[in-house]
Amino acid sequence: MSNIKEGIKYHEEELEDARKHLHALTENCRKMLPKFPEKSPQHTLLLNQIRALEVSYDVLSNPDRNCSEPKKSMESILEPLASIIRKSEKALEKAKPHLPQAKRLERLIKTITISIEHLNLRENRMIK
Repeated sequence: MSNIKEGIKYHEEELEDARKHLHALTENCRKMLPKFPEKSPQHTLLLNQIRALEVSYDVLSNPDRNCSEPKKSMESILEPLASIIRKSEKALEKAKPHLPQAKRLERLIKTITISIEHLNLRENRMIK
């Protein structure tokens, strides 16, 4: 079991799965960027999500490394992740429980939740 100093505990397999999923999500968002005009709300949203996913991946990959993100920037990173969870939970409510779509959404929610917990932990370390 992986033990982060302040008490967040996950099996190493869960963290590795989350890292792989974050990487795949980031790549999928990058592929979508050219489909939206620059400066459009969708383009900006995708850029914010990509940045949040990249920082999340970095935090999960290097938990003991000092974060180079300023506190205000960390707050702006958490919002796109929270938005992904909200939208995924709403979609999960409508999905049929045993279909692949529901499993995919559950995995997405778990991955982003792990990321947010680690980002909050990192932010708390920055404050101290």
